[in-house]
Amino acid sequence: MHLKTKDARIFYHAGMIEKALGNQKGAIKYLERERFMNPAFDLIQAEKARKMLEELKNRHESQIETLELKKFSKLKKLKG
Repeated sequence: MHLKTKDARIFYHAGMIEKALGNQKGAIKYLERERFMNPAFDLIQAEKARKMLEELKNRHESQIETLELKKFSKLKKLKG
């Protein structure tokens, strides 16, 4: 990514690699860039990318909500 590519396919593949490595934030970042650059970059992969990005964002939001609930619960216990 240091070469400042403008090829949406590269960002798609980078996002899928990040997902495979378990890096949800990285996957979202690259798939969002791919969607911004060219949401129709490939007949098949573009739809996969759209669905994957939606799934990752939903999962990420769910994890954030869970963390916030845990923090709230912890604070509530501390306050007594």
